[in-house]
Amino acid sequence: MRDRDATVDAVAPERTAEDWFVRLAQSDCTPAERAAFAHWRAADPAHDAAFDAVERLWGEGLQVVRDPTLLDPEILRVAERAWQDTQPAPRLRRWWPLTAAAAAAVALAVLLPRVWILPPAGTSYATAQGEQRTVQLADGSRVVLDTATEIVERYHRRERRVDLLRGRASFQVSHLRDADRQPFVVRAGNGTVTALGTEFQVRRAGAGTVVTLLEGSVVVARAADTEAAARTLLRPGEQISLDREGHPGARAPADLKAARGWTEGKLFVNDWRLADLLMEMNAYSTTRIRLGDPALSDLRVSGVFRAGDQRSLLAVLQGAWALRADPAGPDEIVLTRQ
Repeated sequence: MRDRDATVDAVAPERTAEDWFVRLAQSDCTPAERAAFAHWRAADPAHDAAFDAVERLWGEGLQVVRDPTLLDPEILRVAERAWQDTQPAPRLRRWWPLTAAAAAAVALAVLLPRVWILPPAGTSYATAQGEQRTVQLADGSRVVLDTATEIVERYHRRERRVDLLRGRASFQVSHLRDADRQPFVVRAGNGTVTALGTEFQVRRAGAGTVVTLLEGSVVVARAADTEAAARTLLRPGEQISLDREGHPGARAPADLKAARGWTEGKLFVNDWRLADLLMEMNAYSTTRIRLGDPALSDLRVSGVFRAGDQRSLLAVLQGAWALRADPAGPDEIVLTRQ
Protein backbone atom coordinates (compact mmCIF):
# COMPACT_ATOMS: atom_id res chain seq x y z
CA MET A 1 0.00 0.00 0.00
CA ARG A 2 1.62 3.25 -1.09
CA ASP A 3 1.94 6.15 1.38
CA ARG A 4 -1.08 8.45 1.37
CA ASP A 5 0.57 11.86 1.05
CA ALA A 6 0.43 14.83 -1.25
CA THR A 7 1.78 12.78 -4.13
CA VAL A 8 -1.47 10.81 -4.25
CA ASP A 9 -3.08 13.66 -6.18
CA ALA A 10 -0.87 12.73 -9.12
CA VAL A 11 -2.26 9.19 -9.16
CA ALA A 12 -5.38 8.48 -11.21
CA PRO A 13 -8.43 8.14 -8.91
CA GLU A 14 -9.18 4.75 -10.48
CA ARG A 15 -5.80 3.31 -9.45
CA THR A 16 -6.00 4.85 -5.97
CA ALA A 17 -9.51 3.43 -5.53
CA GLU A 18 -8.26 -0.02 -6.51
CA ASP A 19 -5.41 0.22 -4.01
CA TRP A 20 -7.84 1.26 -1.26
CA PHE A 21 -10.17 -1.62 -2.13
CA VAL A 22 -7.35 -4.13 -1.80
CA ARG A 23 -6.07 -2.61 1.45
CA LEU A 24 -9.50 -2.46 3.10
CA ALA A 25 -10.04 -6.15 2.38
CA GLN A 26 -6.94 -7.14 4.36
CA SER A 27 -7.26 -8.15 8.00
CA ASP A 28 -4.42 -5.90 9.21
CA CYS A 29 -5.96 -2.68 7.85
CA THR A 30 -5.76 -0.21 10.76
CA PRO A 31 -8.43 2.23 12.01
CA ALA A 32 -6.15 5.09 10.98
CA GLU A 33 -6.00 3.78 7.44
CA ARG A 34 -9.77 3.38 7.31
CA ALA A 35 -10.14 6.98 8.48
CA ALA A 36 -7.66 8.12 5.80
CA PHE A 37 -9.69 6.24 3.20
CA ALA A 38 -12.92 7.92 4.34
CA HIS A 39 -11.19 11.31 4.08
CA TRP A 40 -9.88 10.54 0.59
CA ARG A 41 -13.26 9.29 -0.63
CA ALA A 42 -15.11 12.37 0.66
CA ALA A 43 -12.54 14.81 -0.68
CA ASP A 44 -13.64 14.59 -4.32
CA PRO A 45 -16.73 13.24 -6.12
CA ALA A 46 -14.35 11.58 -8.62
CA HIS A 47 -12.84 9.57 -5.77
CA ASP A 48 -16.25 8.36 -4.64
CA ALA A 49 -17.24 7.42 -8.20
CA ALA A 50 -13.97 5.54 -8.78
CA PHE A 51 -14.36 3.48 -5.61
CA ASP A 52 -17.99 2.69 -6.48
CA ALA A 53 -16.75 1.43 -9.85
CA VAL A 54 -14.25 -0.93 -8.23
CA GLU A 55 -16.88 -2.29 -5.85
CA ARG A 56 -19.34 -2.79 -8.70
CA LEU A 57 -16.79 -4.66 -10.84
CA TRP A 58 -15.83 -6.88 -7.91
CA GLY A 59 -19.48 -7.65 -7.24
CA GLU A 60 -20.01 -8.59 -10.89
CA GLY A 61 -16.92 -10.79 -10.66
CA LEU A 62 -18.33 -12.71 -7.70
CA GLN A 63 -21.52 -13.36 -9.64
CA VAL A 64 -19.84 -14.39 -12.87
CA VAL A 65 -17.32 -16.57 -11.05
CA ARG A 66 -20.17 -18.93 -10.23
CA ASP A 67 -19.37 -20.24 -13.69
CA PRO A 68 -16.35 -22.46 -12.82
CA THR A 69 -14.78 -21.95 -16.25
CA LEU A 70 -13.76 -18.46 -15.13
CA LEU A 71 -11.68 -19.97 -12.32
CA ASP A 72 -9.50 -21.79 -14.83
CA PRO A 73 -6.01 -20.22 -14.61
CA GLU A 74 -5.77 -20.07 -18.39
CA ILE A 75 -9.01 -18.06 -18.60
CA LEU A 76 -7.65 -15.59 -16.05
CA ARG A 77 -4.35 -15.31 -17.93
CA VAL A 78 -6.18 -14.57 -21.17
CA ALA A 79 -8.30 -11.97 -19.39
CA GLU A 80 -5.26 -10.30 -17.89
CA ARG A 81 -3.53 -10.20 -21.28
CA ALA A 82 -6.66 -8.58 -22.70
CA TRP A 83 -6.40 -5.94 -20.00
CA GLN A 84 -2.70 -5.38 -20.60
CA ASP A 85 -3.38 -4.77 -24.29
CA THR A 86 -5.42 -1.71 -23.30
CA GLN A 87 -2.53 0.07 -21.58
CA PRO A 88 -1.47 2.81 -21.01
CA ALA A 89 -5.01 4.19 -20.74
CA PRO A 90 -6.50 4.20 -17.19
CA ARG A 91 -7.49 0.65 -16.34
CA LEU A 92 -11.01 1.03 -15.07
CA ARG A 93 -12.15 3.26 -17.91
CA ARG A 94 -10.93 0.81 -20.53
CA TRP A 95 -12.81 -2.11 -18.92
CA TRP A 96 -16.26 -0.74 -19.66
CA PRO A 97 -16.40 -1.68 -23.40
CA LEU A 98 -15.93 -5.34 -22.46
CA THR A 99 -18.82 -7.70 -21.93
CA ALA A 100 -19.93 -8.24 -18.35
CA ALA A 101 -18.22 -11.64 -18.19
CA ALA A 102 -14.99 -10.36 -19.71
CA ALA A 103 -14.97 -7.31 -17.44
CA ALA A 104 -15.49 -9.53 -14.42
CA ALA A 105 -12.72 -11.87 -15.53
CA VAL A 106 -10.38 -8.92 -16.02
CA ALA A 107 -11.29 -7.56 -12.60
CA LEU A 108 -10.57 -10.93 -11.05
CA ALA A 109 -7.31 -11.34 -12.97
CA VAL A 110 -6.08 -7.96 -11.74
CA LEU A 111 -7.39 -8.00 -8.18
CA LEU A 112 -7.25 -11.66 -7.13
CA PRO A 113 -3.44 -11.82 -6.87
CA ARG A 114 -3.62 -8.88 -4.45
CA VAL A 115 -6.72 -9.70 -2.38
CA TRP A 116 -6.92 -12.67 -0.05
CA ILE A 117 -10.69 -13.04 -0.48
CA LEU A 118 -11.59 -15.78 -3.00
CA PRO A 119 -14.94 -17.53 -3.50
CA PRO A 120 -14.93 -21.32 -3.06
CA ALA A 121 -13.88 -23.12 -6.25
CA GLY A 122 -15.62 -26.46 -6.46
CA THR A 123 -16.12 -29.04 -3.73
CA SER A 124 -13.07 -30.57 -2.05
CA TYR A 125 -12.79 -34.06 -0.58
CA ALA A 126 -9.73 -35.33 1.27
CA THR A 127 -8.42 -38.17 3.41
CA ALA A 128 -5.78 -38.17 6.11
CA GLN A 129 -2.88 -40.60 6.26
CA GLY A 130 -4.21 -44.11 6.80
CA GLU A 131 -7.78 -43.09 5.94
CA GLN A 132 -9.88 -44.26 3.00
CA ARG A 133 -13.18 -42.74 2.01
CA THR A 134 -15.92 -43.25 -0.57
CA VAL A 135 -17.79 -40.19 -1.85
CA GLN A 136 -20.60 -39.71 -4.34
CA LEU A 137 -20.26 -36.75 -6.65
CA ALA A 138 -23.10 -34.47 -7.67
CA ASP A 139 -23.57 -36.33 -10.96
CA GLY A 140 -23.87 -39.71 -9.21
CA SER A 141 -20.34 -40.88 -9.95
CA ARG A 142 -18.62 -42.78 -7.13
CA VAL A 143 -15.04 -42.11 -6.03
CA VAL A 144 -12.91 -44.08 -3.59
CA LEU A 145 -10.17 -41.93 -2.09
CA ASP A 146 -7.02 -43.69 -0.97
CA THR A 147 -4.85 -42.59 1.94
CA ALA A 148 -3.61 -38.96 1.92
CA THR A 149 -5.67 -38.08 -1.16
CA GLU A 150 -7.36 -34.84 -2.17
CA ILE A 151 -9.71 -34.11 -5.06
CA VAL A 152 -11.76 -31.10 -6.14
CA GLU A 153 -15.07 -31.62 -7.94
CA ARG A 154 -16.09 -28.79 -10.24
CA TYR A 155 -18.43 -28.42 -13.20
CA HIS A 156 -17.81 -26.59 -16.44
CA ARG A 157 -20.41 -25.89 -19.05
CA ARG A 158 -19.54 -28.88 -21.18
CA GLU A 159 -17.77 -31.30 -18.88
CA ARG A 160 -17.70 -32.86 -15.47
CA ARG A 161 -14.25 -32.35 -14.00
CA VAL A 162 -12.33 -33.64 -11.00
CA ASP A 163 -8.85 -32.40 -10.13
CA LEU A 164 -6.67 -34.95 -8.35
CA LEU A 165 -4.32 -32.82 -6.27
CA ARG A 166 -2.52 -35.66 -4.48
CA GLY A 167 -2.82 -39.36 -3.72
CA ARG A 168 -4.88 -41.98 -5.56
CA ALA A 169 -8.55 -42.30 -6.47
CA SER A 170 -10.76 -44.90 -8.10
CA PHE A 171 -13.62 -43.60 -10.26
CA GLN A 172 -16.89 -45.27 -11.22
CA VAL A 173 -18.42 -42.82 -13.68
CA SER A 174 -22.17 -42.44 -14.08
CA HIS A 175 -23.92 -41.82 -17.40
CA LEU A 176 -25.78 -38.55 -17.85
CA ARG A 177 -28.53 -37.67 -20.27
CA ASP A 178 -27.34 -34.09 -20.37
CA ALA A 179 -25.05 -34.29 -23.40
CA ASP A 180 -23.54 -30.89 -22.64
CA ARG A 181 -21.94 -32.28 -19.49
CA GLN A 182 -21.36 -35.84 -20.58
CA PRO A 183 -17.54 -35.95 -20.70
CA PHE A 184 -16.01 -36.84 -17.34
CA VAL A 185 -12.47 -35.49 -17.06
CA VAL A 186 -9.90 -36.10 -14.35
CA ARG A 187 -6.94 -33.76 -14.33
CA ALA A 188 -3.78 -34.78 -12.51
CA GLY A 189 -0.81 -32.48 -12.85
CA ASN A 190 -0.32 -31.78 -16.54
CA GLY A 191 -2.27 -34.82 -17.70
CA THR A 192 -5.95 -35.50 -18.34
CA VAL A 193 -8.07 -38.64 -18.36
CA THR A 194 -11.38 -38.44 -20.23
CA ALA A 195 -13.99 -41.16 -19.71
CA LEU A 196 -17.55 -41.98 -20.73
CA GLY A 197 -19.22 -44.33 -18.24
CA THR A 198 -16.29 -46.39 -17.04
CA GLU A 199 -14.16 -47.47 -14.08
CA PHE A 200 -10.57 -46.36 -13.75
CA GLN A 201 -7.94 -45.25 -11.26
CA VAL A 202 -5.54 -42.31 -11.22
CA ARG A 203 -2.54 -41.96 -8.95
CA ARG A 204 -0.14 -39.06 -8.49
CA ALA A 205 3.19 -40.87 -8.32
CA GLY A 206 6.14 -38.62 -7.58
CA ALA A 207 6.34 -36.03 -10.34
CA GLY A 208 4.14 -38.06 -12.68
CA THR A 209 0.79 -39.81 -12.89
CA VAL A 210 -0.32 -43.43 -13.36
CA VAL A 211 -3.67 -44.31 -14.94
CA THR A 212 -5.18 -47.80 -14.65
CA LEU A 213 -8.29 -48.82 -16.59
CA LEU A 214 -10.55 -51.47 -15.07
CA GLU A 215 -13.63 -51.27 -17.31
CA GLY A 216 -14.76 -49.28 -20.34
CA SER A 217 -12.37 -46.94 -22.09
CA VAL A 218 -10.53 -43.71 -21.37
CA VAL A 219 -8.47 -41.25 -23.37
CA VAL A 220 -5.22 -40.09 -21.77
CA ALA A 221 -3.44 -36.96 -22.95
CA ARG A 222 -1.29 -34.04 -21.94
CA ALA A 223 -3.56 -31.23 -20.80
CA ALA A 224 -2.09 -28.82 -23.35
CA ASP A 225 -2.57 -31.17 -26.34
CA THR A 226 -5.71 -30.81 -28.44
CA GLU A 227 -4.71 -32.93 -31.44
CA ALA A 228 -6.27 -36.40 -31.61
CA ALA A 229 -2.93 -37.91 -32.59
CA ALA A 230 -1.46 -36.87 -29.23
CA ARG A 231 -4.06 -38.84 -27.25
CA THR A 232 -3.78 -42.44 -26.08
CA LEU A 233 -6.78 -44.75 -25.84
CA LEU A 234 -6.63 -47.29 -22.99
CA ARG A 235 -8.43 -50.61 -23.00
CA PRO A 236 -9.55 -52.59 -19.93
CA GLY A 237 -6.64 -54.12 -18.08
CA GLU A 238 -4.11 -51.56 -19.33
CA GLN A 239 -2.04 -49.02 -17.45
CA ILE A 240 -0.08 -45.98 -18.57
CA SER A 241 2.28 -43.50 -16.91
CA LEU A 242 2.54 -39.78 -17.63
CA ASP A 243 5.68 -37.79 -16.95
CA ARG A 244 6.00 -34.44 -15.19
CA GLU A 245 4.93 -32.58 -18.34
CA GLY A 246 1.93 -34.85 -18.88
CA HIS A 247 3.32 -36.81 -21.83
CA PRO A 248 1.91 -40.39 -21.87
CA GLY A 249 4.34 -43.29 -22.05
CA ALA A 250 3.70 -46.75 -23.44
CA ARG A 251 0.66 -48.82 -22.49
CA ALA A 252 1.36 -51.82 -20.25
CA PRO A 253 -0.65 -54.63 -18.61
CA ALA A 254 -2.11 -53.65 -15.23
CA ASP A 255 -2.30 -55.76 -12.08
CA LEU A 256 -6.09 -55.66 -11.75
CA LYS A 257 -6.12 -57.73 -8.58
CA ALA A 258 -3.89 -55.19 -6.86
CA ALA A 259 -5.87 -52.31 -8.35
CA ARG A 260 -9.17 -53.58 -6.97
CA GLY A 261 -7.61 -54.74 -3.71
CA TRP A 262 -6.56 -51.34 -2.33
CA THR A 263 -10.14 -50.06 -2.60
CA GLU A 264 -11.02 -52.78 -0.06
CA GLY A 265 -8.05 -52.00 2.19
CA LYS A 266 -5.97 -54.93 0.94
CA LEU A 267 -2.55 -54.96 -0.68
CA PHE A 268 -2.10 -57.86 -3.12
CA VAL A 269 1.67 -58.19 -3.33
CA ASN A 270 3.24 -60.26 -6.07
CA ASP A 271 7.04 -60.46 -5.97
CA TRP A 272 7.50 -56.92 -4.67
CA ARG A 273 10.79 -55.55 -3.38
CA LEU A 274 10.68 -55.27 0.40
CA ALA A 275 11.58 -51.58 0.15
CA ASP A 276 8.56 -50.96 -2.08
CA LEU A 277 6.25 -52.92 0.21
CA LEU A 278 7.36 -50.92 3.25
CA MET A 279 6.86 -47.63 1.40
CA GLU A 280 3.30 -48.69 0.50
CA MET A 281 2.44 -49.93 4.00
CA ASN A 282 3.92 -46.84 5.64
CA ALA A 283 1.54 -44.69 3.60
CA TYR A 284 -1.37 -46.20 5.56
CA SER A 285 0.09 -45.91 9.06
CA THR A 286 1.59 -43.37 11.43
CA THR A 287 4.05 -46.07 12.52
CA ARG A 288 6.87 -46.24 10.00
CA ILE A 289 8.95 -49.33 9.32
CA ARG A 290 12.38 -48.70 7.83
CA LEU A 291 15.30 -50.87 6.89
CA GLY A 292 18.41 -50.68 9.02
CA ASP A 293 20.31 -52.70 6.42
CA PRO A 294 20.12 -51.48 2.77
CA ALA A 295 20.90 -55.02 1.61
CA LEU A 296 17.37 -56.00 2.66
CA SER A 297 15.77 -53.67 0.11
CA ASP A 298 15.72 -56.25 -2.69
CA LEU A 299 14.17 -59.11 -0.74
CA ARG A 300 11.17 -60.32 -2.76
CA VAL A 301 7.82 -60.56 -1.00
CA SER A 302 4.45 -61.98 -2.06
CA GLY A 303 1.18 -62.22 -0.15
CA VAL A 304 -1.94 -60.32 0.89
CA PHE A 305 -1.61 -57.65 3.58
CA ARG A 306 -4.14 -55.44 5.32
CA ALA A 307 -3.20 -51.86 4.50
CA GLY A 308 -1.61 -50.22 7.53
CA ASP A 309 -1.50 -53.40 9.64
CA GLN A 310 2.17 -53.06 10.59
CA ARG A 311 1.97 -55.66 13.36
CA SER A 312 0.93 -58.46 10.99
CA LEU A 313 3.51 -57.42 8.41
CA LEU A 314 6.29 -57.56 10.99
CA ALA A 315 5.15 -61.00 12.12
CA VAL A 316 5.41 -62.29 8.54
CA LEU A 317 8.81 -60.74 7.93
CA GLN A 318 10.24 -61.99 11.21
CA GLY A 319 8.95 -65.49 10.59
CA ALA A 320 9.82 -65.88 6.90
CA TRP A 321 13.19 -64.10 6.79
CA ALA A 322 14.29 -64.16 10.40
CA LEU A 323 14.38 -60.38 10.53
CA ARG A 324 14.63 -58.44 13.75
CA ALA A 325 12.31 -55.51 14.54
CA ASP A 326 13.55 -52.92 17.02
CA PRO A 327 11.72 -49.75 18.06
CA ALA A 328 13.63 -46.59 17.21
CA GLY A 329 11.12 -44.20 18.71
CA PRO A 330 7.40 -44.01 19.49
CA ASP A 331 6.43 -44.20 15.80
CA GLU A 332 9.34 -45.95 14.11
CA ILE A 333 10.53 -49.55 13.82
CA VAL A 334 13.85 -50.62 12.29
CA LEU A 335 14.33 -53.95 10.52
CA THR A 336 17.70 -55.73 10.57
CA ARG A 337 18.91 -59.27 10.18
CA GLN A 338 18.95 -61.38 13.31
